[in-house]
Amino acid sequence: MTDDARLPTRRSPRLQGFDYATPGFYFITICREQRAGIFGEFVGETLRLNAAGQMVSRWWSRVQEKFAAADCDAFVVMPDHVHGIIALNEHQDAERTSLSRAIAWFKTMTTNEYIRRVRDEGWPRFE
Repeated sequence: MTDDARLPTRRSPRLQGFDYATPGFYFITICREQRAGIFGEFVGETLRLNAAGQMVSRWWSRVQEKFAAADCDAFVVMPDHVHGIIALNEHQDAERTSLSRAIAWFKTMTTNEYIRRVRDEGWPRFE
């Protein structure tokens, strides 16, 4: 039995047939695989981000530097997941950007830095 055969079957949260390059606001949640809390911890009611949490937060702000048609709005890091809002717009001087392309780039950049500088583990799959 392969490792893939042991994974639970997940339904896609995406709308079938929807073009995720359509201008608009998109609410994003990315969960750490198996909900491992690696981004920080709560001390009382305050979340204290560790190096991994700070790194993820830095890369979020760089998405709009990479993709002119993507504006990053609110973003919050929790111990085991992140939430964010991305606004895709029709930027005249920019290549059309899809939500999946922007998120894939974000996850690639955070994975690479996490492996090289923070800890020798990868980024999560979408849950």
